[in-house]
Amino acid sequence: MPGSPANPTIVIVDDNPAQRYATRRMLASAGFATRECATGQEALSAALDNPDLIILDVKLPDMNGFEVCRRIKGDAATASIPVLHLSAMVVSTSGRVTGLEAGADAYLTQPVEPDELVATVRTLLRARQAEKELRASEQRYRSMFDYLPLPCWLIHRTTWEVLAVNQAALRRYGFSADEKGILSAAQIIPEGGLQNIVSLAERNGGTHTQHARHQHKDGALFDVEVTWVPVELGGAQALLGIVYDLTERRAALEARENAQQRRAMLQGVLAAQEQERRRVARELHDEAGQLLTSLLVGLRTLESAKTLAKAKTNARQLRKITSSSLDAVGRLARGLHPVALEDLGLGAALERLAAEFSESHQIPVEIGDSLSKLNFLDRDASLALYRIAQEALTNVGKHAGAKRVWIAFAIEGEVLQFSIKDDGSGYDAQAERQTDGRHLGIQGMGERAAMLGGKVAITSGRGRGGTTVTLVLPLTGEPAAESA
Repeated sequence: MPGSPANPTIVIVDDNPAQRYATRRMLASAGFATRECATGQEALSAALDNPDLIILDVKLPDMNGFEVCRRIKGDAATASIPVLHLSAMVVSTSGRVTGLEAGADAYLTQPVEPDELVATVRTLLRARQAEKELRASEQRYRSMFDYLPLPCWLIHRTTWEVLAVNQAALRRYGFSADEKGILSAAQIIPEGGLQNIVSLAERNGGTHTQHARHQHKDGALFDVEVTWVPVELGGAQALLGIVYDLTERRAALEARENAQQRRAMLQGVLAAQEQERRRVARELHDEAGQLLTSLLVGLRTLESAKTLAKAKTNARQLRKITSSSLDAVGRLARGLHPVALEDLGLGAALERLAAEFSESHQIPVEIGDSLSKLNFLDRDASLALYRIAQEALTNVGKHAGAKRVWIAFAIEGEVLQFSIKDDGSGYDAQAERQTDGRHLGIQGMGERAAMLGGKVAITSGRGRGGTTVTLVLPLTGEPAAESA
């Protein structure tokens, strides 16, 4: 068994008891623990216990020490044990050469001075300890290298041999662990070779980063960013290449952007819903509420009528108020859900919307061509166009002070342009754009168009001949171009 670092265990192999005793005394005086063997076979058995060092005689009764050394060094389980030949019989230079070539770490001859023996033993033990620490460090590096989440390559700087790749690299490039040997440095090394990378890294503080296109085992190409770092591994000059997959990063960025767009769209929908609730509440209060209040007052008047003629007069007035109330509630219901859009189509729904606007605000609306030509639009596009027209006309009625409104459309190729123009006072469109989020009606029009891949353009200027709201909507597979 190996000893502690402070008290190493040394196996002494010699068939001469006197020599074993002398060697043991010299080592014991230096604080070393010892174990003794008399034959080569005993030495091989003792080596399996992994002692810290073996002092091996050359002349043994069953086999010579050179053969024992070869076997110790040839076994992976014992190869790291330092072997010191110590012989009183084989003292020639050729004997020393034979012993060292057989794998011995040092060779001394008897008689040997105690100080020389102890110094040699300590030197060999220090070398073994340094080797252990190096192996432990390399093992830690190997573990870290293997389990890095990014693909990593280790390439010999001169021969371009692939020294190592980690698990992430095998997965990304489509190779199994058994196929590691067929990986080629050509898959990752750019034009100009490794020496060019080394020169660039030396000029850039020890690293060099480049963009490249790499190839998967199945032939698929993917964009990467590779950071090269010159390293030294076991005395070999190498380059460590750390691969960052830009395809995955772009996918992550797109996912974040899509999530942000979904959040923004949801916020816009919620804001539009809140605005619609406010509009409904205002309509109910301003129009339907007042009519119902008038109806209540009329009922009280009818109740207190003194004559039948007076009661009939009051009843006729109540009928008018009730009719107005029904009309107001009907307009409100149609605003919330345009039944005509589903029953009659987009063209008829828009024409009814224009007629109701003209009647309510006493502003004539001119339609350039039959809006029934828009009935080919699908449900989503029809609803979006209707709501945009509804919002545009509402804004004209509230703010424009217009005397006339025009509705027109044009279909050119696969693009529909639908516009609503008024001759009102206009407004500062640039200032409007700079107050993002404050005018939810305009924002809602833009969001409805964006959901269909289109856009809304508003041209206006205060005191410059009115405002034009234009919806530009891409179409696919629609009828031949026609304009109005």
